[in-house]
Amino acid sequence: PAAVAATPAAPAALPTTAVVDPLHAELLAMTRDQLIAFAGLPAFRWAYAHVSDTPPEDVEVWTEPHICVALRREGIECRYLGGGLAGFLTEPKTLRWQRHVVAAVLAYQRAAGAPLPEPAPPPRGEAGDASLATRRRLLEASRRLLTDTLSVGVSHLSPAMFERYEALATWAQGAELYRLALLLRGIADDVELLLARSVRADEQRLFENAALAHALATALQAALDRGAAPSHLVGRARHRYDWVAELEVLGLGGWSWQSATGYHGLTALFWSPGEHRFLSWTDARPTSLGAFEPRARWTRAGPWPGTGSPSNTPGRRLILRDAERSEDGRLSGVDRTRATVQVLTGAELVELLPVADSWAVLAREHDPARRSLLAPPSPLAAWAVLQPAVFGPARFDLTRQTLLWPLRDATGATLLAEVPWTPHTVHAITRIEGLDPPLPGTLLVARLRADPSGLVASPLSLVLPVGAGREVVDCLHLDPPPRPVVSEIAAAMERRREPPAPAAAPPPPPAPLVDLRAWLQGRAERGVAGANPAALRVELARHHRALRAAGLAVFGEPDPAAEAAELLLRSQFLLMQVTVALTGGD
Repeated sequence: PAAVAATPAAPAALPTTAVVDPLHAELLAMTRDQLIAFAGLPAFRWAYAHVSDTPPEDVEVWTEPHICVALRREGIECRYLGGGLAGFLTEPKTLRWQRHVVAAVLAYQRAAGAPLPEPAPPPRGEAGDASLATRRRLLEASRRLLTDTLSVGVSHLSPAMFERYEALATWAQGAELYRLALLLRGIADDVELLLARSVRADEQRLFENAALAHALATALQAALDRGAAPSHLVGRARHRYDWVAELEVLGLGGWSWQSATGYHGLTALFWSPGEHRFLSWTDARPTSLGAFEPRARWTRAGPWPGTGSPSNTPGRRLILRDAERSEDGRLSGVDRTRATVQVLTGAELVELLPVADSWAVLAREHDPARRSLLAPPSPLAAWAVLQPAVFGPARFDLTRQTLLWPLRDATGATLLAEVPWTPHTVHAITRIEGLDPPLPGTLLVARLRADPSGLVASPLSLVLPVGAGREVVDCLHLDPPPRPVVSEIAAAMERRREPPAPAAAPPPPPAPLVDLRAWLQGRAERGVAGANPAALRVELARHHRALRAAGLAVFGEPDPAAEAAELLLRSQFLLMQVTVALTGGD
């Protein structure tokens, strides 16, 4: 899950081989000073920010026959054959390959559980001056660079454009505009891939990121004019954890998972009554690093002294002292945090949770049309505590290879809970298959998502209204069944070897929206420097009129005072926002 990151822990064990062990030791021993001497301080700062902003599951590590770190976002593989930093081979070779080597070393050290060596803070006035005047100049320079990109055309960018994006990304990081810095770094990476003619290059992605960055810079400028700096626009350093003297959390269960990029891990979910939001703790490792099994981690020591193991947290109140919590709700497993565990009855736990019992209200609250592209992603906001009036009988769809569990509210409306068949969900499917009818008042903790058919729930655990302590929360993914279960679903899946049917496709967008997307992409690739501005405005206005006629009134008349490149960026942002509202996609 992109929402969570691995908590620093002891270095993970590796398969013992005569080749890999010395390489592993060499990589873990590389210091900040060595990395700076190899690539320079600006490259080290870039690599540190890049790795800090990249979820662990977006980096793949494998150790046979030698160590390789794949930076998925850039499509770059860094292979280490020994001999120090000069012994790295990068594929493809980029303009600034040394910084990717540094990023690979930092990513490997993080994957092994070692803390990242932070760069020294920049001197005041070099990159640390976040004054109002500095931010105004930065935002103006960013908007100018983005319009210059569209003027030239994303298919005709030069190395000088790459240098400008890199410089602005560093400036934005120093000015503490973290979201803008992240977007500018991403655009710089896209420009570099285009210049290297990499198969990972994507002009459409570059254009979309440019439109998003332009909208963010415009919103930040408007906020500065009002004397404000909203945190959801400014952002925060992803790696930063805030110290909290005392934090009360309620354990709600956990689950194991594996990402497509080669990470697996265990995540525990908590509810914070004081902050009124969900929090999570995760321990994750690359699958190539041995001696880590996510399901076994559930019963091993941690995550904090005083808890015993993660399996002891559900159904209990934890008072965490000297806790560390990130802005997006991740809890750190640092040793200095101390936990006091208190037993709760089922009635006490239910009273403290944010219970939802109306599916209509729930659908409005989680409607993707209400989400702005400028709002930071908040995966933990997708969790909910449901109180169905009726738990319907679960059935297994062999075609989709998915368990379907209907949940009805007091009005008779149905919310479907779904669990696709994977190695990490087999246990939950078997548990739900063998459940007795839940007691009245039983709650279901679930993660919600929108798909073309409406809101869908992914069940995590049951909260029972009776009992006390650990027996109050039934962790469907990890707790053993109360009695042996012979699974008919597992037997049917054993007999069936066909792949699951593809998920239902979302409805196609309106034809005028498709036409506008194609026209904007063509103009962005060619550039508008040589185009007739008046003719371009007329053509854009025609597309917008067609969209208004289709019921999308947000597409107004193009601003006559704006230059052509800016009009393209504005229209592309509107198109992206409307697409999210119509399809619920990203």
